[in-house]
Amino acid sequence: MYRELDVFGSPTGLGGLDLVSGGGFEWPYLGNGFTEGSTATGWTAIKRVSNPVFGGGLVGNGSIYGNSNAPEGSQAALLKGAGGLEQVISGLEVGKSYNLSFFALGRAITGQANPFEVWMDGQRISLSGLNVVEPPMDAYTPYVGQFTARNRTMTLAFVSTLPDDVQDRSSYVDDVRIQDASLPSAPTFTSAGGILTGTVGVPFLYTSTVSPSPATYPTTYQITGALPAGLSFNSNTGVISGTPTQAEDRAVTLTATNAGGSSSPLSLQIQITRGAVDPYDAWLALYPGLSNTAGTADPDGDGWSNHQEFLFGGNPTAGSAGFLTATRSGSQILFTFVARRTDATYTIQSVASLAGASWAADTEAQTSLADAADQSGLANPTDYVRRQFTVSPGTKKFYRVAGATAP
Repeated sequence: MYRELDVFGSPTGLGGLDLVSGGGFEWPYLGNGFTEGSTATGWTAIKRVSNPVFGGGLVGNGSIYGNSNAPEGSQAALLKGAGGLEQVISGLEVGKSYNLSFFALGRAITGQANPFEVWMDGQRISLSGLNVVEPPMDAYTPYVGQFTARNRTMTLAFVSTLPDDVQDRSSYVDDVRIQDASLPSAPTFTSAGGILTGTVGVPFLYTSTVSPSPATYPTTYQITGALPAGLSFNSNTGVISGTPTQAEDRAVTLTATNAGGSSSPLSLQIQITRGAVDPYDAWLALYPGLSNTAGTADPDGDGWSNHQEFLFGGNPTAGSAGFLTATRSGSQILFTFVARRTDATYTIQSVASLAGASWAADTEAQTSLADAADQSGLANPTDYVRRQFTVSPGTKKFYRVAGATAP
């Protein structure tokens, strides 16, 4: 039992969560530091007489211990080696049942957590069905237990079960609360926090979930911080929804409240990106004064539709005579045209006569299709490339290039 331990003191004071003073272990502020042998205001570090090195302590987020961020605030209690920490709890009602809850995490760097028990005076509390808590090392885990008050003032103690000669094993404890058991436990978020991603123009939905169930204990939700444009928050359900209208990155914090109190904050980072821009829309943006942006429209009246101008590097605001040119290269005929570098396909077609014959893919010409050596003079070389194909001497055919937007 913890009564076998000696005590060395730290200051008393600061009010805190529920009946616990300083249950978030936020003071004194350490930044990313730590202490061993002294702990948070409102608590007293305890140690075994034969092991004077460690005991109760305090650890900040990002310390050399490699601890994950605390569920509540930026610090947690440190249980290192044999020992622990305790606090005198006042204001209890004799005979009444109370819920004790907290989060705990094992130290991953050493590969071993510090197992511990929790006592209220001489009464060991069973936590989530466990008499000894040896928390996992991958994430903070919630624990809940219940006790009946025997006195108006009792001592709450977290005590390691390690033998005296085992020192370098650690666990962290945070967000300690004691609440009237006739009330529900304060909500705990079971939905994940962290980074959420969305895309402009695509419906976004994030559903908050908490325990205990809002269906049993009515729960309201609060948000701190501004949401991305186009999104809204429902304070009755904790749902964030809507269709983002612009690319931006926003940090918000959610809190849930029921009759038992308020949850620890849940931090969300909502990152909205533009996603993939349609190449045709990007091309149209180069011509903001275009009178008609439909793919089939021909606003400059040159006989080429907007979509054809897009495929062959034309200008929809200025007339184009044509997009396929032919020159002689030695004994061969060299055909040249401008094509999209990506997002479109091109097929060389030929026909022997324009009188009633059907155009068909020309294998010989298609096989010779390649980038031209001369790429000078292109209006938009980032998106377009000059291509060419050849036909054998003596060939008598009509040729054309059929372009299509890639699926």
